[in-house]
Amino acid sequence: MTLRKKTLWMVGTTLVGLLILLLTISSTILLQGFGQLEELEVEKNIIRLNNIFADELDRLSVLTEDYGSWDDTYEYMITHDKKYITTNFVQSTFEDLNLNLIMLLDINGKIVFERHLHKAQFDVESDNFYENIAPLFQNSSKKTYQINGLLLLPKEIMLLATYPIITSNKEGPSRGTLIMAYCLDEEKIDKISNLAQLSVTVERINQSLPINKRIQIVDEENIAGFTTIKDIYNQPAILLRILMPRNIFRQGLNSLSYLSIFVFSFAIISAGLILWLFERLVLARLAILSKEAENININCNLTVQGNDELDQLALTINKMLAELKTSNAKTLQLLDDNQFLTSRSLAMQEDERRELSRELHDEFGQCLTAIQADAENIVELIQHEDTQLTAKIIPSANAIIDTSGHIYNIVHSLMQQLRPSGLDELGLIEALQELTSTWQQRHKITCILTMTGNDLNSLGNTINIIVYRVIQESLTNIVKYAQASQVIIALNTNAEQLTINIQDNGCGMNTNNYKRGLGLIGIRERVRFLNGEMSLTSNIDKGVKIALTIPITEEYLSKHQKWK
Repeated sequence: MTLRKKTLWMVGTTLVGLLILLLTISSTILLQGFGQLEELEVEKNIIRLNNIFADELDRLSVLTEDYGSWDDTYEYMITHDKKYITTNFVQSTFEDLNLNLIMLLDINGKIVFERHLHKAQFDVESDNFYENIAPLFQNSSKKTYQINGLLLLPKEIMLLATYPIITSNKEGPSRGTLIMAYCLDEEKIDKISNLAQLSVTVERINQSLPINKRIQIVDEENIAGFTTIKDIYNQPAILLRILMPRNIFRQGLNSLSYLSIFVFSFAIISAGLILWLFERLVLARLAILSKEAENININCNLTVQGNDELDQLALTINKMLAELKTSNAKTLQLLDDNQFLTSRSLAMQEDERRELSRELHDEFGQCLTAIQADAENIVELIQHEDTQLTAKIIPSANAIIDTSGHIYNIVHSLMQQLRPSGLDELGLIEALQELTSTWQQRHKITCILTMTGNDLNSLGNTINIIVYRVIQESLTNIVKYAQASQVIIALNTNAEQLTINIQDNGCGMNTNNYKRGLGLIGIRERVRFLNGEMSLTSNIDKGVKIALTIPITEEYLSKHQKWK
């Protein structure tokens, strides 16, 4: 994975993680806050609904008090004048005051007057209305007797208010009790809903509605609030349920959506900015540094643009290159000196071989020749003497001749190995022909020698002997390792270089893993001494090919003159 991909992966993962964490925390805090606001709004509406019910009861109580503490009503309880009824408690009175029931009771609780708007679902007698209100009037003679609240009937829920019948100056004694009430039907509930601008439903407590929670989430669109209203006997009577749209929660979701979009956009912009800055300040400079490092050498320096870690790295590399350049110069000088010593050692070695070969030829060869001549003279002299003596001396003389001849052949072979005599007397061409011919006869391997191009005998003594030794060493290696049946040696010269190709058809070798020996190393060092190049190619069971290239321009030939 490239550094760019790693950076993109790391930045992306980090930003996604931070985004998820931020959205999780913000959504928790934000939605929790909006949820609290939503619940607070429901609580306010519950309180407002309770206040509306309290206001309705207060309105009914005030209305009841106005009629109960009135001289006309007070007088009616004695006179029972119908004019009072026809004047005050007509149909329009019920409609205008939103009443369903008006009752006048005397101090004994007996009904003096009763009128109500008849409905199919409400009947005073069948609903046991009197039995439900009877406990209210046990102390009705008291001037201060006043009650308001809910009254649960079998089929109705009624809002009821009572007030003692007294004078307009609120003086007694009380002549009875005035009861005013209206039913909490759908029309009244709709009126309360419109007044509260809420969806209100009323249910009896004995029905299976949840009253353990004051606020309950219905679904994603609605939330409900609950409150109980007690009856005139101070017992929980009805459950008011308000249903509200979750506008605050939806606003919270919208806010969270906007926040998520903002955070996501900010994360994308931040990621792009981070990657752009990282690309500009780090990756691009690393790419330039890497590109420069691919073509780096000790004679060039890396670009330094600022003063950060990358520039410090470039400065360190430049410092290392400077030190390497100094060290390389010393190494090259030592290598040049070593090559010079090697070349001179090889030249001195060849000179010593030449001198040793000459000494063997001049001294040892002459002595052997003299011994052989003396032995032959002995044989000639004793042929005219005593036959018996001749029979003893001649075998010994012939043995001396044979031994001296054998020693001469050995000395001649050693001389050829030390310094081929034909190389100095006849030149490189004749020496190579003699070498390959002798090698072919000795080892029974076909050896084909071809030479084309300019005169090979004009290359100088140093190049001649090295070329001879390279071919001699190659043939030796072929005998030892190649198991070949044929060898082709091709020499070609032009005005600039000498090329030598030596190829066999043997078992081949693995050029990546082969036993390191002195033969190939010796060939490589000799060619390197002549400023040449060597290449080795081979395949298993397809033989080995050695290609040598040696420069032979005047510039190089002058360098290989005999060292003095």
